[in-house]
Amino acid sequence: MFSQSTPPRQPGLVYPPRGIAALWESPRDRAPDALAALLGRSRAGLLAELGYPASTTELAARTGMPAPTVSHHLTALRAAGLAVSHRTGRTVVYLHTPLGEALLGGG
Repeated sequence: MFSQSTPPRQPGLVYPPRGIAALWESPRDRAPDALAALLGRSRAGLLAELGYPASTTELAARTGMPAPTVSHHLTALRAAGLAVSHRTGRTVVYLHTPLGEALLGGG
């Protein structure tokens, strides 16, 4: 966030674009096999996709799973404390928790 308040400019706030940092990155590596054995391949794959905030629709498009299936798996991941959700306008976005990151081997 950048604050602009020095005269003669009008006061204003500038926010960086959301999610642009991951635009040119390749998809995240698959979930570890041991984690897939524990959670199931679909849930482990979704958890691996939650390195950046994403909606159910975005995750369905990325993974090829139907949106209701993605929603069901995200509900289970949230209940287990591996993912959190935040409302942004009319969209709910999901992100993995520090515990989810640790299970993926990044923490």
